[in-house]
Amino acid sequence: MFAEGATIINDIGAKIDLQGTGSQIGMYGITNGTDNSVLMNKGTIVVGTSTGTVPNVAMYSDNINIAPEQAGGIIDIKDNSYGIYGKSVKMTGGTIKTANNGVGIFATGPTVDLLSGTINVGNKQSVGVFVADDAITPVTTNVTGNVNMTIGNDSFGYVITSTTAGSQLTTGNSATVTVNKDSIYIYSANPLGRVVNNAMVTSINNNNYALYGNGTMENHGTIDFSTGIGNVGVYSTSGIATNFGTITVGASNTATKEFGLGMATGYYDENTQTVSNEGTVINRGTIEVSQPNTMGMYAVGPNSKAINYGTINLSGNRVIGMFLDHGAVGENWGTIQTTASGISSVKGIYLANGSYIRNYGTINIAASDLKSAGIWTDAAENVAENEQGVNPITGVHQTGTSTPTTKVATADDMKEVGGVTVKVPPRTATVSVTDVNGNTVPMVNVNSNILSSKVSTITVTSPSGITSLDIDTLGFGNLGSTSEITSFGMYIDTSGIRHTNPIQGLHNLAGLEDINLYFGTEATKYTTAKAIDLGDNILSPYNDALALVVTAGTTLNVTSPSLTWMAQPTKNRITGLLDKVYLVKIPYITFAKSGDKQTRNFLTGLEERYGVEGLGTTEKRIFDKLNGITSGEGHIFAQAVDEMKGHQYSNIQQRINATGNALDKEFNYLQKGLEKSFKTK
Repeated sequence: MFAEGATIINDIGAKIDLQGTGSQIGMYGITNGTDNSVLMNKGTIVVGTSTGTVPNVAMYSDNINIAPEQAGGIIDIKDNSYGIYGKSVKMTGGTIKTANNGVGIFATGPTVDLLSGTINVGNKQSVGVFVADDAITPVTTNVTGNVNMTIGNDSFGYVITSTTAGSQLTTGNSATVTVNKDSIYIYSANPLGRVVNNAMVTSINNNNYALYGNGTMENHGTIDFSTGIGNVGVYSTSGIATNFGTITVGASNTATKEFGLGMATGYYDENTQTVSNEGTVINRGTIEVSQPNTMGMYAVGPNSKAINYGTINLSGNRVIGMFLDHGAVGENWGTIQTTASGISSVKGIYLANGSYIRNYGTINIAASDLKSAGIWTDAAENVAENEQGVNPITGVHQTGTSTPTTKVATADDMKEVGGVTVKVPPRTATVSVTDVNGNTVPMVNVNSNILSSKVSTITVTSPSGITSLDIDTLGFGNLGSTSEITSFGMYIDTSGIRHTNPIQGLHNLAGLEDINLYFGTEATKYTTAKAIDLGDNILSPYNDALALVVTAGTTLNVTSPSLTWMAQPTKNRITGLLDKVYLVKIPYITFAKSGDKQTRNFLTGLEERYGVEGLGTTEKRIFDKLNGITSGEGHIFAQAVDEMKGHQYSNIQQRINATGNALDKEFNYLQKGLEKSFKTK
C-alpha cells in the first residue's frame, strides 16, 4: 500500500503478506509537498524472512512529519526483518512480534510514542525498539514506552544508540516486562541521554539485565530478578545510574562466575589487569538480597563509585550489601541491615584491593559468626566507619554506625621465608619473587597439555622458551593424584596427571568457612627452577570441585606440606577460588642452626648446586627427594644433611650423589607416611 499526501489503513480483518526475500514494504507513505500521509495498521501484516542486504519492512516512512502507527492490529515479523521504520513512530495498541534477529520498531526521532500494546521480542539479537541518530540530521529524540514486552533469549527490549544531548526514554508504570535469558530490557549508549524506567521487569531465566548503559539512568519501577542465576538489575558503564524503586536480587553460580547483583558498575579484566566501564551507582530505594553469594551493590575500579541513600536488606547466608573492589569508592548514608535471624557469613560492606568506604549511615548485621561483619576489609586505613557529614539528599547531619565493628582480613598477598619473598596482587601489580639479596628469582610455568586423566605431556614455560616433557619417557607416568578431602583440608597434587575426582561427597560440606589446601611439590620434578607458576589445567579440577562450597566468605588457607617449598596463591575476590598458585623454594641455608658455621657453609653450597644438573640426572633425583620432605619430617632432612656432610669427597656434587641410595628407603617410607597422614586428618 502506498500513500502520497493521503491516508491508508490496513483495517481490521485485512492482511498484508510480504514473502519476498528483501526490500518488500507493506505500507509506504510520503508527502505531496503540502499534505502529509497517514499510515495506520489495524489488521495483520506478515513480514517474511529477509535474506538480502535490505530487509523487508511492514510500515515505512522517512519523513519527519509522517508517523506510521500500529493501532490495534498484528505485525508478525520473521527472521532478519523490520516491523516499522520511520523518523517518528506511534503505537496505540495491538501486537508486534519479531522472530530471530528482527526489529520491531526502528526510529530516528524526534518522537516515538508507544502508548499501549505489546511487543514480543524474539531470539538471537532481536530488538523491540531501536532508536538511532538520523545519518544526515540527528535530532533530540523523546521515547514514551508504555507497551508491555516479552523478550526472548539474547535479545533487547529497547536499544538507544542516539547520541544527541537531551534524548530521553521514559517507560510507563503500567508496563510489564519479562526477560528470558541473556537479554537486556533497556540498553543505552547515549552518554548525554537519560533513561527513566517505571515498568515492572521480571526475569524467568539467567544472565539478564534490566537497565544497562551509560549517561543518566533511573529506575523507579520494580525489578524482580528473584528467578534465575546471574541477573543484574542496573549496570552502569559510565555516567550515573540511580535506583528509586525496588530491586530483588536472584541467585549466583560461583563456578561459572555468574553473580546476582542489584546494581553494578565497572569491569575488571583478570587477564590484562585493567578496569573499564567505570561509573556511579546510587541506591535511593530498596534492594533485597537473600541468595548465597549475591550482592546488593557492586563497584570495581578507582573511578567507580557506589552510594547508598536507601535501604539494602540482607536475609540469607553468605550475602553482601555493598562490594567494592580494585580501588572503588563507596558511601553509605542509608541503611544496610539483616532482616532475618539465624544467618551467617553476612557482610554489610566488603572492601578488597585498595577500595574505600565512608559510612555516614547505619550498618546493622545481626550475625555473630566470625565471617560476618558490618564492614569487612583488607586494609583498616581505607575504612571511615563512623564518618560525620550532612546528607546531600535530606540535609540532615549524620554519624555513621556499624554493628558489628569493622573486621580486617589477614593479609595473604605476601610470604617471606628464609630471605625469599613472594608478593602477589594486590600488594604488587604482578607476582614477584626475590632472594635474600633482592635479586629476582625467575618464574617458570608448569602445566599439563590437556585437562584430562590421559595427560601425556607436561609443558614448562620459562623466560628462555617452552619445553615439552613426555611424562612416560621421563618415568613420571606413575605420578598419580593422592588428593582427597578431609575434615580439615585437602592435599593438592601438582603433577598435572592422572587426575581423579579431587573430592568425594563435597556437596555434604556446604557451609565450610575454613578450608586448608596443601599443595604438593610434584611439579618440581619437571623443572630445576626455584619459582613455579602452576598452570590452569593443574588447578582447574580442584577449583571446579571447590566451587560447590567456596564463597567470598570462605577462607582458603594455602600452604605447602613441603619443608623446603612454600605456596602462595592469588584468589578471586568474588568467587573466593584460586586464580593462581606459585610454588617458591625456601633456601636450604634457612635450616642451619645459628653458630653452626660448617653446616651453614655446606647448605650454602647445596643451595648453589640446586638447578645446575638437569632432569634425569642423579643429582636432580636427589633434590626431588629433598623437595618431598614434609615440614613434619625435618629429622629426615637433618639425616640427609649429616649423611652428605660425612662423606670425605672433594666437592658437594659427589656428596649429593653418594647420599642418594641411602635415602631411597627413607623416602619410600616418607611417601607412605604422607599419604596416610592426609587420609587420617
